[in-house]
Amino acid sequence: MKSRCMLRLLSVLLALCLMTPAFALAEESTESLLLLPLQVETEAEVTDDAENDYPEITPDPAQVEIWPVPAKDALEADYQLRLHLDTDALPHNPDFHAADWAKLLDMLSLSGNLKCYNFPFADNFFYHEGSLNLNGNPALALHVDSIETFRYIRSNAWKGDSILFQMHNFLEFMTKFSYYGFNAKYLSLLMYPEATLYLADEYQNVLAPYLWGEGNRSVSYEQLKAMCQDLNQIALNEEDSNQLRRYLNNLLSEMRVNNTAYEQLSQMDVYLDFLDPDKQGMTITVEDGVETYVIGGRTVFERRWDDVCSSFELTLPDQNGCQLNVNYASTKDGALEMTITTLSEDEVTMEVCLKAAGLPVDGQLSAQGTVQLSIDGAYITEAPVVYDFQFSLEHSSSEYPRHTDFTLGWVNPETGKSALNLTLSADCQLLDVSQLTPPEYIYSSDFFCLNEGVISQYVDMYGKSAAATLLPLALEIPSGVINDVVNIIQKYEVLETLGIF
Repeated sequence: MKSRCMLRLLSVLLALCLMTPAFALAEESTESLLLLPLQVETEAEVTDDAENDYPEITPDPAQVEIWPVPAKDALEADYQLRLHLDTDALPHNPDFHAADWAKLLDMLSLSGNLKCYNFPFADNFFYHEGSLNLNGNPALALHVDSIETFRYIRSNAWKGDSILFQMHNFLEFMTKFSYYGFNAKYLSLLMYPEATLYLADEYQNVLAPYLWGEGNRSVSYEQLKAMCQDLNQIALNEEDSNQLRRYLNNLLSEMRVNNTAYEQLSQMDVYLDFLDPDKQGMTITVEDGVETYVIGGRTVFERRWDDVCSSFELTLPDQNGCQLNVNYASTKDGALEMTITTLSEDEVTMEVCLKAAGLPVDGQLSAQGTVQLSIDGAYITEAPVVYDFQFSLEHSSSEYPRHTDFTLGWVNPETGKSALNLTLSADCQLLDVSQLTPPEYIYSSDFFCLNEGVISQYVDMYGKSAAATLLPLALEIPSGVINDVVNIIQKYEVLETLGIF
């Protein structure tokens, strides 16, 4: 029986793969498309008239367990979050006052109560009552109510009013900073993971009814054609089209292939004809723990599993001599490795590799390990990028309620020591979803539609209350931090960006 975790991974990977094929394009082609086989945990209804002697799948969305399966309960956590800077783990930099930043971070903490359901999937909501603390005392109230794509944030800094943040506009809003030398596009994708999972869900909902099942089976060319036409509609219908364009822009615009990728995703049937010119359809075979997907004589996907390890390989060539490879392997002792590689005429244009060891394992109350993310390739103009992290996790019990401690540290590559460390301490319990009643809000202007006129209105309404609230915090800020912040403001022309000067 296939693992639900594998299904979730494939769904998220689907979004990544659908966004990355254009990395491999040497030419600005609009005919290089992508297709990732996907399936779910259920028995397939089949017919016996397939030409290749494999039973043909009967697409039936009603019989498919579409992922993600909504959570049964909500999670409540009383937590405290802190950041710590280890100055001994940083090389000396006369332009950065590390000791003052470490002192400031030691004075600050974030604490509160969080009630959360189904995060970070698209169908989620959470309610947060908390504060930013100075030396253990509340300094700035931070209350957040999130319903679907709406975030309402309340604070004493703006008189307890609720300001609306419509997350549909978040990715576009974060592109504005690039006009002033600060690239926040990639950061926006990390800050808003629902965008990735929403698109993954949209694509998996189309793929799953055609590809689900167990054992040897086949999918006819006509079925694949219908599936590809449904995939095209995700890129072409108005609501998903806007989401997809913004996502591709933030992911691929630095490489100037975001428009090409969008055009590709609206022509999936063209790519199918490249993969399967003889219109033979796809066969899926299972033997000795190996599941193989073949289209047009090409093995595009192969998955292996046993009692110790689970892995898969995705290989997708295109009409222009380019190719996308994805390799994934995980073991039951908490090791994981995934590599996404794009090639053009056998040259590696981009390679993203994620490695992890010591990940949490079912049944264990503690874990300690490492994570490494590396990015390299001909399309990377700078030197290869490598990020190393250390983490630890400990639960007081395998059942709720329980106490959880989590730490995550960024390892400085020059010293090999963990320099910036996040620590989370939380008391957690499960709640019945029916106990959470969403508050009622009157729709207001979206903060992400910010312009000079809106900024002036906010300053008039909340300038004095914000100054009064932040003054005690400002008085505690070390002078070195102030100097560094001023330098950043001047370097990135922050005041000009906000229309203040």
